[in-house]
Amino acid sequence: KRAAVSVATAFALTSPMVVAGEHANVRSAIEALSSSTASSQWDAVEYLAQHPRESVPSLMEMVKNQEKGWIYGSAALVKSKDERVVPFYIEILRNNYYAKETDGTRKQYGLGTKNGCMVMPHIYGGVLASSLGELGDPRAVPTLKEAATQGDSEVRKNAYGALYKLGALSLDELFDMAKRDSDRQANVPGIIQGIGWASIH
Repeated sequence: KRAAVSVATAFALTSPMVVAGEHANVRSAIEALSSSTASSQWDAVEYLAQHPRESVPSLMEMVKNQEKGWIYGSAALVKSKDERVVPFYIEILRNNYYAKETDGTRKQYGLGTKNGCMVMPHIYGGVLASSLGELGDPRAVPTLKEAATQGDSEVRKNAYGALYKLGALSLDELFDMAKRDSDRQANVPGIIQGIGWASIH
């Protein structure tokens, strides 16, 4: 089975192994996603994933609006494997290949720009891309390929990992990219290293 390097995977590997605990309802579990206690957040993720009929619409809204706790909300959506999740992620990733200004244009970094020289990683788009890899649905491949060419560095990195997991990008191709240094900002050697690490853990 192919391994993928992603933000979602990193969270899963570092999270405690929990079993869905007692929650009064989906609403209380969603509120727990923004808790300061990691164990209660992951407990809520498990509960929400097991109640997709009620939880998925609210979780989608949370992720779409990047509300507090949205990364844990995203993890719950991925774990739910609900049929509504893949089309949802494909749609919002298409609109989030890169960080945008308020007018919708791509944020520019560098000398003379209002954003300065320090490039901020587009975590949101990166999570969306990696989540599609975790979901394992080939319908995501065209959008991930676009993300790998048009996205910010964080998005490209996670799109490569997702494409690898979906079988649309081979390890040989990643090695060739690393050898040619064709996308230094996306840290392709780091992707390869992560794949190797995941394969033995």
